[in-house]
Amino acid sequence: FLKIRRPPRSTLDRSSAASDVYKRQRLVHAAISFNFGLQDLATRNPVDTDTVTSALRDILCTLPSWLYHSHRLFFILWIFGSLLLWALFGGAICRLAAMHGGRDKRLDVAAALRFSQRKFPWLVIAPFLPLFMVILIGLCQALFGLIMFNVPVLDLFGGLLFGLVLIAGFIITLMILGLIGSANLLYPALAVEGTDAFDVIARTFNYVFFRPWRFLFYNLVSLVYGAITYCFVAMVAWMTLAVTQRGVGLGVFTSAKSTAHGRFAAMMPPLEPGQLISAVDWSLMDGTAKVAAILITAWTCITFALVAAFIVSFFFCANTWIYFLLRHVSDGTSFDDIDIDQPAETNEGDAPQDNTASPEGSGITS
Repeated sequence: FLKIRRPPRSTLDRSSAASDVYKRQRLVHAAISFNFGLQDLATRNPVDTDTVTSALRDILCTLPSWLYHSHRLFFILWIFGSLLLWALFGGAICRLAAMHGGRDKRLDVAAALRFSQRKFPWLVIAPFLPLFMVILIGLCQALFGLIMFNVPVLDLFGGLLFGLVLIAGFIITLMILGLIGSANLLYPALAVEGTDAFDVIARTFNYVFFRPWRFLFYNLVSLVYGAITYCFVAMVAWMTLAVTQRGVGLGVFTSAKSTAHGRFAAMMPPLEPGQLISAVDWSLMDGTAKVAAILITAWTCITFALVAAFIVSFFFCANTWIYFLLRHVSDGTSFDDIDIDQPAETNEGDAPQDNTASPEGSGITS
């Protein structure tokens, strides 16, 4: 619901590439418009169009690349910190969604975080394990080239054995494609199965490669549905801020310093349609007004953070259900088949019962 205004072509330089909010706006707008832009995948250079593919490429490739070249140290710290937080809280959210969706069990947040802590090493390693295998196979290819194609006689044997190198390249391709397709399913698989990274990679790769159309369909549906719900949540947040700003402003009659603007309007400027955070002109306020404006801005940012939290929560919950559906279609596994290894995660009715009958004639059953 945030305003989607495309800046002129001349302003799309490296400075504007840092606007991650604008890129997410493009993604939402394209998803609602069903403008997926799959044809952009076949282009060599990035296409500057309002499509889902173009917006995802900007978010996942252009923006990180700009951040790496412009602020390399911050980029490394940001990636490291984001990975740890993503693993801890992402695993907990997936566990909450899995227990609620599969067993209709509302797990408390503390139990979900304890599960995420137990699986934390695998949650961190899982996304990088396929990349490690790709690097290892690539080094083997480089070693093959070093040995076989630097000596005039050995290059004949290198040509004869080149088919093995092609097989290795095919394995690398499968690893890369599998990681791209199943990256959003790794945490849900760990939350549902409770195993290790090797098992969840094998499972998710299998589901993506053998059920590609269902995988694509589920992701497109979740993308469109998520964009629609995001618009609704953002609209509620905007209306809350706009109504509050207008209501409080009606009772403030004092003007700001050296201007005709209201004192509260200077602290919290009126919001345009779809705008969740407005720029404050600090030169219009005195000392106490600036402190009050800082506090008001902090509360406004919390409201905006709730919208961002909804996006993160929806992402993990939707992917947990996608994993449930793919597993059910591929393996015939029921939705309530979830690994449970803690008493706090077990309902009272889930405990095994001893139905062994007592000796005949005693009239007592266990």
